[in-house]
Amino acid sequence: MSAREELISFCLVGLPNEACFVKADTLADAFRAEVLREAADAIEADQHRRDDEENAKHGFLDHETELQHVAVHQAGKLLRSMANTAEQGGESGDS
Repeated sequence: MSAREELISFCLVGLPNEACFVKADTLADAFRAEVLREAADAIEADQHRRDDEENAKHGFLDHETELQHVAVHQAGKLLRSMANTAEQGGESGDS
């Protein structure tokens, strides 16, 4: 069961008390982490597809594509870092 599904089912059956709110916060953090990791995977997969297209078309990656590859990799790294922070129940350090 995904964190989102678990959060929804917990909220539907959980009684409104402090322990339930703490559990809901934990599940929300896990869901945020899942979404951030999915976003990182998606942007990196899209960039790999673009890299493959560029290689197939020209036989190499041009300078702009190489720079874009590095930028996307760094964005994926940031998203995964934010996911790790969310999993630990903290605020993301993206400022």
